[in-house]
Amino acid sequence: MKSSTKKPERRTKTNAAGRKLLTAVREMHQAVTSGNYAGLTIRTVEILEPAEYDAKSIRRLRDRLRVSQSVFAHLLGVSSELVESWEQGIVAPRAIARRLMDQIDADPSAFLSLHVRRAG
Repeated sequence: MKSSTKKPERRTKTNAAGRKLLTAVREMHQAVTSGNYAGLTIRTVEILEPAEYDAKSIRRLRDRLRVSQSVFAHLLGVSSELVESWEQGIVAPRAIARRLMDQIDADPSAFLSLHVRRAG
């Protein structure tokens, strides 16, 4: 005799934000499959490319912060060897590092005040 055992229905616990997200995903799926986007808000955005930084501009930026290569590297989350390579023009910084350098360049003092705690 075969016994038909159903798996118990899996219940997931979620908070209000999770429920809202699941509802939105279901609505988006419905819109895509039906081709009816009437109830959705669609936005187009343009993501600006970060500035280009050559060896001299990286050194100038670091000098504006008045920090060593090691400290600058730590602020950017890279190795001091990589910063040295940038400043020698051996390697160009990737977009993510350039985007962070854009933030530093916009207001070096504010950047430092957010990320550096002075001893004493």
